Amino acid sequence: MPQQFELRPLTGNDTSAYFERRDHILKIGEGHFFSDSYEREDKLITEQKRRDWCTEKHDHCILGAFADRNLVGFVMITQYGPPADKTVEWEAAWVDPRYRGTGLTKALYEEVEKWTVSEGYRFVKSFIREDNKRWLDIRRRTGFVEIGTKYVSHWADNTDGNMVILIRDLSVPKPQQQKSLHFLEDTISSLEGLPAVSHGIVRARKVQALGL
Repeated sequence: MPQQFELRPLTGNDTSAYFERRDHILKIGEGHFFSDSYEREDKLITEQKRRDWCTEKHDHCILGAFADRNLVGFVMITQYGPPADKTVEWEAAWVDPRYRGTGLTKALYEEVEKWTVSEGYRFVKSFIREDNKRWLDIRRRTGFVEIGTKYVSHWADNTDGNMVILIRDLSVPKPQQQKSLHFLEDTISSLEGLPAVSHGIVRARKVQALGL
């Protein structure tokens, strides 16, 4: 029987579980793939600020994946730039290694996309470490177009390395993403001077994970 997962936005009641997972990521050596999201979270010095961070809002939401009521994956969605740009960043994504290959990643991103569109956003930016081949492959297979690279001097594991910058227009069907590259290239000029990674969904429901 396919693994059952519950996908929903985190709430303040998930704060402890979320930050425990974030600590776990560093302990198992996967901080290598995270940039400034940890730096931003280090500034959340009160319990109330942490609870607010985990509470769904139009400009910031963390979509969580639960198996047997345990948090086993998440993707952070954060508004990127002014509201008029209708752009978000999908960042700080992680799935517990025990659930990779079960279809959870695909199901999680389907919900992330639904949330993004339902909130009125059109464009998505993503910033992935160059040697994170798994997530780069996921982004490319889901319609993202690579538009450049940027050197980052400090990742969560205190290493340095290049970051790949990708963008996707959610109004364009995935099979036509490459055809729309000329349109996406028009946005490259707006990416100059980007920080290493910018600040970074849906009713709870059960899904049967298929695919990845």
